[in-house]
Amino acid sequence: MTITDTQVLSYYYKGAAPLPSSPILISSVTAAEFLLIQSAIPSRANYYPILPARLRHRTGSVLLGESAAPRILFDSKRHAAHGKHRTDQLVLNFNGRMPSFIEFGSVAISQIINDGYEDIYAASISHLDKTHQKKLRDKLQFLIRTNVQCLAVTPTIADVGMNILGHFLDKYEAKQNPRNTINDILILSTAVEHSLPLLTEDGLLKRFTAELLGASYFEHAPDRLLIDFTPPEVSDRRKPFESKGYINRGWQVMERRGVR
Repeated sequence: MTITDTQVLSYYYKGAAPLPSSPILISSVTAAEFLLIQSAIPSRANYYPILPARLRHRTGSVLLGESAAPRILFDSKRHAAHGKHRTDQLVLNFNGRMPSFIEFGSVAISQIINDGYEDIYAASISHLDKTHQKKLRDKLQFLIRTNVQCLAVTPTIADVGMNILGHFLDKYEAKQNPRNTINDILILSTAVEHSLPLLTEDGLLKRFTAELLGASYFEHAPDRLLIDFTPPEVSDRRKPFESKGYINRGWQVMERRGVR
């Protein structure tokens, strides 16, 4: 099985590349990019995917596995617009090196995709304009229809990512929008932590992972690379990245769970 990055996934969605015969795995960061969750403001999202366990009926019963209209599931558009407390959050604090970023809904969007919770997703985006809602629903339906499976970014994956990012920034500049570099590294660290190959077009990521982790790579298609994190050498060299070594830089990873 292979983890697919955001650019390659977008080719599949647009029909610019044939769908693979094997299952498609993505990181929740790829889902956030593809489904336009992330905002230009690092501490906010365009919308907040709701954790299924946090979406309650007025009587308090959890609505899972039931067919219900979004207005019953989620009371009002106002709740959708301000729903950050009903989703999970990972806070990445870089001690002033770059802005702190919050990754909203890693667990929530993974559950929505993997379990096909279209009603819950519709409730999460109900405050957006109708055209935008339709575009997002079409994208989610594509993921569900093609049996894409989503791997949530966990605190452990974020720890690995922060360590890898520190090494990356010691040698390379972040992209003009630092969020894009952080996204790339979190997708990479998801592949590393799960010991799965990563399908990407990012040549810099290829060189960096070969230098740092000893990953091998080969051309999967024109301009497309498969970075392999399965060799034993990679397993040995990744172990130091599983510690919280990045705290020496004053960086922090904090997990927040939906509370209402």
